[in-house]
This record gives sequence, structure tokens and C-alpha cells, in this order.
Amino acid sequence: MVSKSWTYKVGTGQIVSVRSLLVALGFGLLLAGCGNDDSNSSVAVEPAITEQPAVVVSEEAIDAQPVDSADVVESQQPQPEVVAEPAAAQANTQTATTSSEVSIDFVEGVHYTLVGSELSAQPEVVEFFSFNCIHCYTFSSTFNRLKAELNDEISVRSVHVDFLGNNGRDLTWAYAMMVVMGVEDQVKMPLFAAIHDNRARINRNSIADLFALHGVSSEDFESYSNSFAVSGMEARMRQATMQQRVRGTPTVIINGIYEVQRGAVRTPAEMAALARFLRDKDFS
Repeated sequence: MVSKSWTYKVGTGQIVSVRSLLVALGFGLLLAGCGNDDSNSSVAVEPAITEQPAVVVSEEAIDAQPVDSADVVESQQPQPEVVAEPAAAQANTQTATTSSEVSIDFVEGVHYTLVGSELSAQPEVVEFFSFNCIHCYTFSSTFNRLKAELNDEISVRSVHVDFLGNNGRDLTWAYAMMVVMGVEDQVKMPLFAAIHDNRARINRNSIADLFALHGVSSEDFESYSNSFAVSGMEARMRQATMQQRVRGTPTVIINGIYEVQRGAVRTPAEMAALARFLRDKDFS
């Protein structure tokens, strides 16, 4: 049998056999595999790591998730001592679109759903949430920006629900304490962070410690902890949850009768525009 030698012209007038090319290629790979690991990593690995752009999970993508989704949103975890600046709150630094720039023809059944028959006494937006709900944590930055967008033009408030977690009632008590004492801005996000970022076990003792860590004296805490004002706030939140038949969180109710469809109304500006639309519809 006669073996065939295949040749190719390389450059100008040079003839190289395929067998020669393969031998040269194999020898080169052998040298590369035995090379210095440090030099290899500096050539091939380091640029890939240092030039890789940061991955940013946008707020719209987070809020687009269904309420009952089990997806876990990954974010950069803060160190335990930086509880005052939890990961979910970092979205507040993003440039916001105002509701005046939103142009949507709101449609019942698409952007909002009629879920009640008793109109509230005044225009309002109410968020039903739980500190144990990871989706409520990620939604908190959107709701905070909604408050700023409406800026007392329309009442905006939150209601904590009992039905998530064995410590749900203690967390409702904690939120009532925050509202009555006027320290919601100091303690609410740190409590979210303690649960979801730091995986802390939360009970009444740890709640007292958290309030103290964020500027509430033990004397003030004790004076409010069993007060009629706090117990009354707890009772009103439970009554509102039952009245609205809330079964999942976060749920946003406008004017006592409309549930916001967050898959269609995603940003603070869009929610503010919807709140104004329904205010004009019901109270003009």
C-alpha cells in the first residue's frame, strides 16, 4: 500500500506536509501544558476576570416575578455590621422615572383588579407585607420610592400580616412598635436585612436588641411594648388583612378595592400614575 503525503503551500513558495503540521502542533500543546501556572493564569485567566462586567439585577426584573414565585434573587450580601444599608435598599440610588413621564392607558383586569366593594374614605395605597417574605424585601425599595413619588399627595402605608412564619405575630408587633414610635425609617430595613441577609433568628428579645442597635432606648422601648397604642395598631392591621382577604405578599391595594397587578405595573412611577388615575376615577 502506498501512503499518500498531502502537502499545502504556505506563504510564498513553501510546501509543508500535514504530518509535519500535526507534529508541530502537538509539541506546542505539550509545552503549554507544562508551563508555569502563574504565567498561564496571568495571560488567560486574569483578563477574563478583571474585564468581566458586573451583573446587575434590575428592580423591574425583580418586580416582574409572580408573588408566589420561589425564585431566590441573588444580590451582594452586606457585612453584618452594615445592617443599616441592606442590599435591597441599594436600588434607591438608581435614577427614577417620574409618573409625569409615564404614558399608560390603564385597563381594569390588566393593570388592576377589582377585589372589594367598600371604597376607602380617601385615596390611599396600602402594601400588605411580611418581614419573612423575601419578595417583600426586594419590593421594599420600589414601595419606598413610591412614597417619595406621591409625597403625601395620596396616603401611602404598609400593613404587616401574621400568616407567614411561626413568629408572624411577633413581627406584626414589631412593625406596630415602629409605626407608633415613629422609627420605621430607622428599623424596618435593618429588620429585613437581619432576617434575609444575616439569617438571624427573630423573637421579641432580638427585636428589642435591634431597636436598641438603631437608636431606640430601652426605656422608650419598654414603655411602648405593651401600650394600648401598639396593641390597637396590631388589631387594625389584622382587621385590614382579613377585610381585604389577603392571601399572599406583597399585595398592593388602592382605594380599598383595587389590587395592583404587579406584572403589568412594575415601577414606582407606574404605580404612582395608577394611584392618581384611580384617585381621579373614584374621588373626582
